[in-house]
Parts: sequence; C-alpha cells; structure tokens
Amino acid sequence: MTSKTQTLDSLPAAARDSATKARRILVVTGESDDDYVRTRAAAFDIAAATGAEVILYDHSAESHFVDPYLAGPVAADVRGTHGESLLDEQKVETLGRAYLADQIREARSCGVEAQAWLPLQTGRQGISEGVSRFDADLVIVPETLAKDSDVGVPLLVVGADGAIGVAESDGKPADAPVKS
Repeated sequence: MTSKTQTLDSLPAAARDSATKARRILVVTGESDDDYVRTRAAAFDIAAATGAEVILYDHSAESHFVDPYLAGPVAADVRGTHGESLLDEQKVETLGRAYLADQIREARSCGVEAQAWLPLQTGRQGISEGVSRFDADLVIVPETLAKDSDVGVPLLVVGADGAIGVAESDGKPADAPVKS
C-alpha cells in the first residue's frame, strides 16, 4: 500500500519548521504494518526535500526480554555493533532482518540516505536513546505510538489518513495535521 503524503510546503507551520531544520531523522518503523508504510513515506518525502539522513528505528525489535543483536558466530559477522552503531543493508540482513534491508533500499530509491538501528530499550527510553546516541534532531512516528513522544526533540506524528502533525509532550498533536 502506498500513501500520498504532503510536500514540505503543505505541512502545518510547526511541522514544516521542525522538518526543514532536521539533518538526521529517526523514523519509527517495523516489519509490516500500514502505519509504518505511511510513516516511512512521510519521512522519506521530508528527507528527500531537506537532504536529511534517515535512521530506521525498528520498533518490532523492542523487547524487555530479548536482545535484538544475535550472539555467537552470526553476531561476529556484524563487527562492532551491539547497539552502538548504525546498521547498513548488509548488516541488517546478517541479523535476519531482511525487511529493514528492503526499507533501506526503499529510502535509497527515494534519494534518501538511510541506515537502521535495533533499540536496546523499549518505548520512550528506546527512542530517546536513539536520538541521543545518533544526534537525531527530529523523530517521526505513527499516530499509534505518539504517546511515547517526549524524547527531547521535535516529533512529527503521521495519522492513519497520512496527515502529519507535531506532537506535544503528552503525545497529542499540537497543531491540526493537514491531509494530503
């Protein structure tokens, strides 16, 4: 499913301001879900318009009990990473996350540089860690995850209808999103 998103010019003022200043955007994504498809489409459109890099934050890797980085010989093939560095297409494939490799290729086809990250924590803590660790200056999430929005940088929320708005610290949109 593809979703038509707004151009930068048609975003609400606060969203446009945050988006145009961003140089590194953390985008919450996952294995399969229409919400993630819409969120990535919006992020790739914004990144393509501004020249920002994208970090694909794999929400489906979040767990209180399981480490998303494999142990043993497979992990040895992905040298120097246990959450401290971003993963390229080849590394996410090695870690068994082919869908992330596909999403990195999807970004590239939109003219956007992208890498992925598997969070070591969940929710707001995981997103905040990704923002801090990789100097992201904008976060884009699906509306269903807006409650985890107090992460220290501006946060754009993509609704089920593809509308984009800015979240306040309580996760509710600060200004009315504009539909494309």
